[in-house]
Amino acid sequence: MASTRGRWPAKGRQYGTENGVEAWVYAFEGDYIGYDEATPKDIAEYDLVIANTNHIGVNYLPKIVSLAETRPASVKWVSLIEGSATDYLKPLPLIRRALDASDFVNVINRYTVSFFQALTVKPCKYIGIPYPVQNIIKLRVPIEKRLRRAFICPMLSKRWNDYFVAKNLGIEYYGYEKRITRRFGTIKENWVVHRSFNPNKYHDFVKKVYADEALTIYREVGIEQYLADNASSLLWINLDDRFTWGRYVLDAAALQVPIITTRSTGHAEELFPHTTLENEFQLQEAVELGKRLLDDSTFYRTVAEVSEEKLQQFSHHVMKEKLLSYLG
Repeated sequence: MASTRGRWPAKGRQYGTENGVEAWVYAFEGDYIGYDEATPKDIAEYDLVIANTNHIGVNYLPKIVSLAETRPASVKWVSLIEGSATDYLKPLPLIRRALDASDFVNVINRYTVSFFQALTVKPCKYIGIPYPVQNIIKLRVPIEKRLRRAFICPMLSKRWNDYFVAKNLGIEYYGYEKRITRRFGTIKENWVVHRSFNPNKYHDFVKKVYADEALTIYREVGIEQYLADNASSLLWINLDDRFTWGRYVLDAAALQVPIITTRSTGHAEELFPHTTLENEFQLQEAVELGKRLLDDSTFYRTVAEVSEEKLQQFSHHVMKEKLLSYLG
């Protein structure tokens, strides 16, 4: 199974909190092989390959197409849509070739299936990505021990509609900003994506642009630390404009932290029906929801206590069986 770089087997490794293509590696107890290293010989050794459709930043589409089109007929190939569906609206011939070379296309957002089906002759279905339900549940913080603060979910340089909501709630608010790594192996990718080697490029930008002393800006942390830090916040804000998988929504549900979000994420309406808005521009409605969560403890618990039954549909076993049922 391939994404970007590196290779490792799931066997012998303890599954943690991954919710990207790596989660499928664990679900099938398979192997991870990055596109930088994957060869036709590697692909021929497997019954099933699940491949991200990477094309933002470093463009792996040529490699994806080459591997998919030259694989043996015995190898099933599943394309896993990567990123937001809006990234695919611009005509990209290699995307069509990659999808047409697949046996099946796993669409990660329920609202985008018909669009991707129009791009390819191969079957497209909404499945998504296995989510580590039980591992995240362990990190829950009791409501009475949570801090009276709001977590702004996206990186602060990505968008600021969430911030405008948080600053009007009357409680502490904070967010994160990425740091550009200086690791030798990522120099080329960093330049292509960021056009800079300054590790503090984005942090300096948001500090200047927001110019708000009340806003706490933390450096980006790993997924384990992010979950541990934000499980103790009273509420999350994620007015997402993307039609993507929406991990913030899943994390909030597993941690039982109310999140004010948008329906574009696909599963928000099911997990948080009381705090899901129609679109990312409904700031006043978001502020009103936030204040109600802060003032009405009964409403807060109603929103927060997402049932484990709802979460289990995203578990490894259920996701694996769903994918296999479509592959036949």
